[in-house]
Amino acid sequence: MRLYYREEGEGQPLIILHGLWGASDNWLPIMHRLKDRFRVIIPDMRNHGQSPHHPQHNYPALCGDLLELIQKLGLTKPHLIGHSMGGKTAMFFLLQYPEYISKAIIIDIAPIAYMPSLEHLNILTYITSVNPGTFANRNALQADIRKHFGDTATQQILFKNIRKTIKGLKWKINPEALQQNINEVCHWPADITDKIYPGPILFIKGEKSAYIPNEGECLKKQFPAARVEIIPQAGHAIHNEQPEILLKTIHAFLA
Repeated sequence: MRLYYREEGEGQPLIILHGLWGASDNWLPIMHRLKDRFRVIIPDMRNHGQSPHHPQHNYPALCGDLLELIQKLGLTKPHLIGHSMGGKTAMFFLLQYPEYISKAIIIDIAPIAYMPSLEHLNILTYITSVNPGTFANRNALQADIRKHFGDTATQQILFKNIRKTIKGLKWKINPEALQQNINEVCHWPADITDKIYPGPILFIKGEKSAYIPNEGECLKKQFPAARVEIIPQAGHAIHNEQPEILLKTIHAFLA
């Protein structure tokens, strides 16, 4: 699948993969701070942002999209950063194609299976039951979102996924594909658990997040060279909560 992507800067290529419900524009502030040193490339993952929709949404498919992007752009040994779902995609890619990547950074996710969170399930229930096209305008849809979700972070996730078209409002994300494949997104494929990536890799954990448990011991089996950095006063969305510390950590590791 040919993904939509944003690109800025010159130098060694650096690919950033966003998480579930996200898009490349979530990472624009980080891109703008990295472009002086790197050629930064941020795709919209399939079923997200401006990339095509497809009923298949699992890590082999996401990995294939990334491989196609690297080959299309003729990238040689890019660095790879992935957050959440993008982090799992990056890990899957490293285990399948280790020779393609120079250094990797995985942000607040581990190579383990998770249960879909209540937040994810509530978002899925809403986007599969609410047709944006039935609302007169964006303000009306946003008011309905506020009525259903008191948490401002969840509200912002949904606000950013509203697209205005000539036929009315639509979701940027693919509700049906994500609902049908949410377990694929949350789990870690069993057929890859015996593979090892020996290269340099940094895992970044939010101090207030539980996505990387037990101080990262679960990482060593498949990523024996893994280092773990903990970002203070940060949850799962480290790029939003502590961008300065995150940037400093990225620069130090990729030096």
